[in-house]
Amino acid sequence: MGCLRGLIDTDGGIYYHRHKTNGCDCFNSGLVFSNKSKPLIEFIESTLIKNGFNPKRNSDGTNILLYRWREILRYAKEIGFGNLHHQKRINEFLKEKNRKGARVV
Repeated sequence: MGCLRGLIDTDGGIYYHRHKTNGCDCFNSGLVFSNKSKPLIEFIESTLIKNGFNPKRNSDGTNILLYRWREILRYAKEIGFGNLHHQKRINEFLKEKNRKGARVV
């Protein structure tokens, strides 16, 4: 797990995105790992799958993403971050979601 954590810490991150769905303004977060090395992408993807996560790959195959909020929280709890900036981004997202009164699932 230390290798996965280290790679996410250096080449990954937590991002926010806003979009409209059926007239609803949505505010979501995701965890992403970006790299052009196919072996690294495959390692991250297979390691996440082996640990019960549901990663997605972008169309050009350079990003592995976790979209499900519960999985992002589980990753933070079980694997964690050595890069505290990532945990800070999760905490900021939770504050923003709570400020808007949205339910975080």
